[in-house]
Amino acid sequence: MIFVFGGAYQGKREFVENTFNIQEGEERLIDNLNDWIRNLVEDGRDSDSGVDALILDIKEREERLDGKEIVVIMDDISQGLVPMDALDRAFREANGRAMIKLAKHATKVYRVFCGIGVQIK
Repeated sequence: MIFVFGGAYQGKREFVENTFNIQEGEERLIDNLNDWIRNLVEDGRDSDSGVDALILDIKEREERLDGKEIVVIMDDISQGLVPMDALDRAFREANGRAMIKLAKHATKVYRVFCGIGVQIK
C-alpha cells in the first residue's frame, strides 16, 4: 500500500495520477478516506476496527492485483485549532489514529503540500 496525505485541496489526487499513473475510479485507488472515517464516527461505529479491517482488505486486494499496490489518499485534518464540537473532535482523533495505522502498514508514505509530494517513508 502507498499512503498519500496532505491538507484539503493541496493537489493530492493530481500528484497520485501523475506519479503512479492511476485515474479516479480505478480499483487501485482509494480516495477521500477521511470521508469514510467521518461516517464511521458519525454512526457511532468503531473507526479503529474499521481501519484494521480496511488494511486487511487492501492487502487481499493487492494479492489479487498481482502485487500492484493500492494507493490510499486522505486529508490531514490535524493542523489548526482543536474543534469545539465533540463530534468534530472525535473525528479529528479517529482520522489521526487511522493515518498512523496506514503509515505503519504502507510501503511508501507521501505528504503533499502545494502540489508537491515528498516521500517521508
